[in-house]
Amino acid sequence: MEEVVLFLRLLLALLFFSTAWSKLKKMGEHIGIVKDYQILPDRLAAPFAKGEVCVELALSVLLVTGLFQRAGALAGAGLLLLYTIAIVINLARGRTEISCGCGGAAGNHQLSKLLVLRNACLIAMAAAVYAVNPALGSADAWLEGGGIAMMLNLKALFILAGSVMAIFLWIGWMETQEIGKEIHTFWKRG
Repeated sequence: MEEVVLFLRLLLALLFFSTAWSKLKKMGEHIGIVKDYQILPDRLAAPFAKGEVCVELALSVLLVTGLFQRAGALAGAGLLLLYTIAIVINLARGRTEISCGCGGAAGNHQLSKLLVLRNACLIAMAAAVYAVNPALGSADAWLEGGGIAMMLNLKALFILAGSVMAIFLWIGWMETQEIGKEIHTFWKRG
């Protein structure tokens, strides 16, 4: 069970890092997306967007190292819940034409019930990390006297490699879907 939850923790870490990096590279666009949600006053969109990226980067570090992993998992679930509430509010308003603003491995999609379901799955992953609190691959376990072998052993490194591979496969699949849509649009035009 610890191995599975470590895999989930690392997937979340990589997801938060990739989304933060994507938003950081296109901060102006991301601020525009935050404004599009029409939840915050426009003057708070930029500070929120910048703070959000900082939180996502911090979460990725906490989750990849397993340092304060329960707090990281709880904060990650809270952030994902906040995103989900913003999506649900806009879906209730009938606003499906705006981008989710996720970026990175999560991709950018128009708002939909499927995004709510995806976020519920991610929240469940964070809840599993919180509940199980695996010692394997965890700086917390090492700091509590578990030894460096508990944090950096072959099993933990193998699971990290699997997590990275899973994220790359996911990104590749999403890119393939986008290329397919572009080809379809191209052929439809004539």
